[in-house]
Amino acid sequence: MPEQKHSLEKRVDQLAQQVEILSRRVDELTTHRERAGPLYAISPGTQGEKKNLEATEELLSWVGKSSLLQRLATLCFLLVLALALRTATDSEALDYSLGTFIGMGYASLLMVIGWHKYGLSSPLASVFTVCGALLMFAVVGETHAHFESLPAIPAYVLLLLTGIALAAASRHRDVALPIMVGTLGMSVTAISIGFPNPIFSYLMFILLTANVLGYSATKLRRCSWLRWILLLIIIAMYQVWAIKLGFSHRTSVDPGWRLSASLFFPAGIFLTVAFSGMALVGMVRNEKLSKFDLALPAVSAICLFYSARYLLAIRESGSELLGTAGILVALVHLGIASWLARREPEKKLARAAFTLSSILLLIFALPAAFKGLLPSLPVLSVLALALAFLSHQWESPRIRVLAYALQAFVGMSLFVLLRGNGPETSSLFSAASAGAVALIALLNYRWCRLHPPSMDSIIFNRFDTKDRIPVIILLTALTGGFFLLRAALYHIFVPLPGDINDTYRCAQSIMINASAAGLMLFAYIRHNREIRNVAVLVTVIGGIKVLLYDLFGTSGLPLVFSVFSFGVIAALESALLGRWQHGLPENDKKTDLESSSEKAENTSLTPVKPD
Repeated sequence: MPEQKHSLEKRVDQLAQQVEILSRRVDELTTHRERAGPLYAISPGTQGEKKNLEATEELLSWVGKSSLLQRLATLCFLLVLALALRTATDSEALDYSLGTFIGMGYASLLMVIGWHKYGLSSPLASVFTVCGALLMFAVVGETHAHFESLPAIPAYVLLLLTGIALAAASRHRDVALPIMVGTLGMSVTAISIGFPNPIFSYLMFILLTANVLGYSATKLRRCSWLRWILLLIIIAMYQVWAIKLGFSHRTSVDPGWRLSASLFFPAGIFLTVAFSGMALVGMVRNEKLSKFDLALPAVSAICLFYSARYLLAIRESGSELLGTAGILVALVHLGIASWLARREPEKKLARAAFTLSSILLLIFALPAAFKGLLPSLPVLSVLALALAFLSHQWESPRIRVLAYALQAFVGMSLFVLLRGNGPETSSLFSAASAGAVALIALLNYRWCRLHPPSMDSIIFNRFDTKDRIPVIILLTALTGGFFLLRAALYHIFVPLPGDINDTYRCAQSIMINASAAGLMLFAYIRHNREIRNVAVLVTVIGGIKVLLYDLFGTSGLPLVFSVFSFGVIAALESALLGRWQHGLPENDKKTDLESSSEKAENTSLTPVKPD
């Protein structure tokens, strides 16, 4: 036992001596390095070479990390096999049918290998998958176009199966590249089959399938653009279908079975329903609504409607049936918006999107059903009033803004249609339409002033804090009233003998000035600054008509009365505005909106959530 202890102490002493020797050696080397200075100096040229060397090393490092050379080598080997197979087929060493079968099998094998390598996170997975998909599309398209050994229907089926398989690979492996290549490849190849005369019924089914598969890519990254491209492709081909049918109708040529003339309108209805359903499913299932889903109902329905309308315009028949179908689709969209208001009250953008699509569809479908825009304007005005009611019930300021915009469209359309002085603009039918628009717009304006919007909304809290937009509705009512009274003047002056042109034109000016006077008196009595401002605007319009049109285009007593009426209204407004500024207390200068807002603030109403 003492011997072991003595041996252990001896070893410790030896280790301590070795450590001391090493420490001295390190100190000597450090001192020598400090005295000798740097081992080498770096010249400016050497610094540049070092930077270039670092850049080259970084590039080579990126190439190595991305496996670029490995992917290029694999791609070359895969193409070599494909080109060898093509060479053997072209040289008739292989039969066309056998070569096609082997090529499709080879492409399928590459896609299966790519699927497997995605599971292993291999950098070559994308190479196998993309190469196999492109090879399959090339074999199908070229075999049908050049060798004619593959009929059209089996070619469409193969494209469909390839697109579905690639979409399944993307879905299962959570990668975006296979579905991008699959949907775009199957769409382009399907268009090329039989081009420029494809079988449109099968083509539409393939393109619709591509859009449905593209919907499954919404949860994948960098795929938002894919659905837009697929939608534009199918809409463009539907328009081409309509153009070809129209050309065959103009030239009295049998459209043939490839154009499938009897399936054109059913296909349009089916596509509209399918896109609306896809948008609805996307809005309900996703918490964050995409711009594509919000725009899909309106864009798809309107584009498909116009394609069908183009064909019917060439045939000069069937527009009423198309308009009726468009009205039904618009009502369905409005019903979906109502359902969303009850089922998904927090998704206000979703119901606004379907409401907007229904409005746009009715704007285009009602003239087709009623054979003109003028008889459609009262219906659109009623719709604007109904939307105002719904906006209050759904607590959605966006729907309220849509109601404002629709009523403004009615007013502008009425002005454009009836702005002339011909007998057709003053007919009883035109007068009835203008009067109906005036009455409905006036009711709409009154309702909007009695039911102010929620100030909790971003729209009215940031952009229109005083809710001034309904002035447009009042101007629409005044426009309708003007054309109604103008038609009455026309029928009063028509039986009179002689030239009534000057009398008719100056009577319109007197009517405008009288309307301005009535509005100003009403505003003064009710202390309403909004009506006062509208009266000033109408006065400006009357002054422009008197001083620019009547003064240089008419003569005689009608011109005298016209100028006199403008002088009277100018004097009246001068007096009333002077009393308004100096004689009215501040509390009496509030508009109906401000009074209604104060009432709403004083009542215990449930606050509306921001829209």
